[in-house]
Amino acid sequence: MRGKMFLASLSAAVLLILTGCTRVIASPSDELRMYSWYAEYDNGNTASLSFEDEKAFFSAENEDFSLSLSGLSVISDDRIIICDDNSRMNYTFGYQLYGDRVELSCNGSTITLDKNN
Repeated sequence: MRGKMFLASLSAAVLLILTGCTRVIASPSDELRMYSWYAEYDNGNTASLSFEDEKAFFSAENEDFSLSLSGLSVISDDRIIICDDNSRMNYTFGYQLYGDRVELSCNGSTITLDKNN
């Protein structure tokens, strides 16, 4: 009888630990914030997007152009607004999640970033 109670208690403890480790994704914005996103393209250009608390960090680099944004962010289910600390300007990106990829769009241009786990 003691053995069964011990196994039942151990099973319950393991189950509680495992359920505490799962991430709950309630919306696209939650999933977007949970991960960092990165891409390196064939021509050597790079782009990245990540989040920490209420701040967003975006960078894009190619041989002729470099953009780095960081600051408070507002994220809905299809838009990201980054209030850049340096320029004091707001930048708006549309986004669409596709599993392990996100498409960011701004001013008619679209880039695809991959999820970094």
